[in-house]
Amino acid sequence: MAGLCEGGNEPSGSLKAICKLKKLFTSNQLLTKCLVSFRLNSILFRQSLMLAGSEFQSLGRAIVKEDEYEKVRWDGFCDRVAKLVAENNKPFSDGEFAKDLIVTVAEEVCPSMINSFKTLSLGRTAIVSRIAEMDSDIEDQLRSMIKGLTWYALALDECTDIKHTAQLAIFLRGVDDELNVFEEFLDLVPIKGHTSGEDIFEALHMVACKHELSWEKLVSLTTDGAPSMIGNSRGLMGQFYAFLNEIGIPRNSVKMIHCIIHREAPCAKSANLANVIQTKEAPLNCQLEIIDMQNNTRIRSSGKLGIELWRLIDRDVYPNLKNLVSRMLAMFGGTYVCEQFFSVMNNNKNNRRSRISDSNLVATLRVSVSKLQPDIDRLVAAKTSKSPPEKTE
Repeated sequence: MAGLCEGGNEPSGSLKAICKLKKLFTSNQLLTKCLVSFRLNSILFRQSLMLAGSEFQSLGRAIVKEDEYEKVRWDGFCDRVAKLVAENNKPFSDGEFAKDLIVTVAEEVCPSMINSFKTLSLGRTAIVSRIAEMDSDIEDQLRSMIKGLTWYALALDECTDIKHTAQLAIFLRGVDDELNVFEEFLDLVPIKGHTSGEDIFEALHMVACKHELSWEKLVSLTTDGAPSMIGNSRGLMGQFYAFLNEIGIPRNSVKMIHCIIHREAPCAKSANLANVIQTKEAPLNCQLEIIDMQNNTRIRSSGKLGIELWRLIDRDVYPNLKNLVSRMLAMFGGTYVCEQFFSVMNNNKNNRRSRISDSNLVATLRVSVSKLQPDIDRLVAAKTSKSPPEKTE
């Protein structure tokens, strides 16, 4: 490869592209994904450039038809590049570098389209705007999902970033009527100055209002056990229980869980029918239903375990037991999701990107860690003043 680029016979168009790209490319794996994403976006390249380290492992010759370019949604392609920037914890300015690589390939592979590639909107400001749009789209999906939850729980933890600002991470775990369990990043709230229980509660209350959470559906709060979290008077726990009293929700309806690392919620995956039937700690209102289940031939012969077993149980016949299982499935076992999240946060807000704004940080992190995917087609349609396409089941 090196010899072909340095001398000898005149290289082909594809090899010229390699030689030019080697001058631009260092070891940025984000750019590998940018080029690979061509194939995922309206057949820009039938065979993608695959890069590894500072050398190319292989290059497939691009077969491009001019009429296919007319069908390309350039905005959608740029959105996907912006998504890669966020997912790989890269600076927003890397979008411009990705554009340089794309243009370099286009000069040799499809020179007739070079002007179209040069107009790609991948500058820093454009990347920031596109990530913000995807963040907003994911938040809309999250609010819609929350409305369908039967019960939910919250996990909270705080970490000080490189600028000595306390960042409060809040995650949500919920369960719907079909016992489907969802776990999602809810929000990140910067808390300036000293972090107290009152500050944390105010941040929690603000996030709950923002995402239209119903306090009646909350089953537990999981924290790291710090004094500001568990204090009975000025800590989050004291502030929260006082708030529940004000709005008429029984204190014992919301459990406070502290420092239970990697514990699975009971009945979540491996519980079997025998374990439930033999328990002596079931609430009084569930005991008669357990006795009835013990004699239910259909349930005992189903051969199902864990969540599949509980999905088989009719809520109308066993309302108390089904409700208990739903609440337990919604609970977090610890704050491990927050700890994993802080690693991603620190990769984005580091000594080279310490001035990233709070709003840009939250948007980037949501796009990066959320299990929900932004609907890029709908975003493109909205920007081109077209009616959003109908969602298919």
